[in-house]
Amino acid sequence: MKSSFLPLVAVFILAGCAGPKFQGVTPHPIARGTGGSPVTVAGVQFWQDGTPTRKYEILGYADDYWRGPALDDFDFKRLAPLVTKNGGDAGVVIRGDKPEPGLRRQPDEVGESVLRLQIIKFL
Repeated sequence: MKSSFLPLVAVFILAGCAGPKFQGVTPHPIARGTGGSPVTVAGVQFWQDGTPTRKYEILGYADDYWRGPALDDFDFKRLAPLVTKNGGDAGVVIRGDKPEPGLRRQPDEVGESVLRLQIIKFL
């Protein structure tokens, strides 16, 4: 009985370590931002200050939340493969205490400092 307990615990721990999940939106809204300055990490632009002035399509959101005032290069390195895997060119950091319409959040994801990543494709 003890031998089956440890693998089961390991499965639950690894499931909790799963990274951010992509939630697509349909139809893909088209937007044009106001400008700002991106940071490029692993070939992907990340916008924390402002949004791209080019037209872009919103593909979806990274369904993971961070607490704090900003993301750093470590977070961006972790998110870059998620952006490219889902057809995105860049990510826009969204601040606020609610998810975008139609998306869900966990009960503990509250507060003005919640950050979420909008995955976009330039047109």
